[in-house]
Amino acid sequence: ILRFMERYGQAADLAAFSEEIVAKLPADHVEFPALLGTGADALWCLGDTAGALEKTRQVAEIFERMIQRQPADTGAQRNLSVSYNKMGDLLRSLGQGESAQGFFEKSLAIAERLARQEPDRADFLRDLSEFFLAWYSGEEIERTGFWNRAFGSYWWATWTMLTCNGLVPIMLWFKR
Repeated sequence: ILRFMERYGQAADLAAFSEEIVAKLPADHVEFPALLGTGADALWCLGDTAGALEKTRQVAEIFERMIQRQPADTGAQRNLSVSYNKMGDLLRSLGQGESAQGFFEKSLAIAERLARQEPDRADFLRDLSEFFLAWYSGEEIERTGFWNRAFGSYWWATWTMLTCNGLVPIMLWFKR
């Protein structure tokens, strides 16, 4: 039902319905963070950025607790990275660029670590590629965020990632 409402642009109904389901689920239910995140996305579509940010913070806190209990859970780590990225987007849209950058950097660090740990996982590599797509989006805000990653205070991490995940694999394509 939720996917149907999402697909056909029923953001208000989606927000209300997901809130109703979340209110009845126990907080440790496996689908709880996903439903909370769906509600956050619907609120963002409706223009309630502050409400979406609060729900996304709750989702991130859930995944942080999961990782504390099970540090090797790469699924929870990936979900935390996605939550941090969403929080960065929400904060940026609220005009809180420095706070947004902090969450983007946390998200990038997790994505890089996961891609290094399991280089054959397409979902981890896709997450990492999203950072590169920001540069080519044509959006000034996206480009500024990318520029800050490449030449800001964490420039060394970005260039290490580009070298290890881009330049070195490309060099392996060619015979000597």
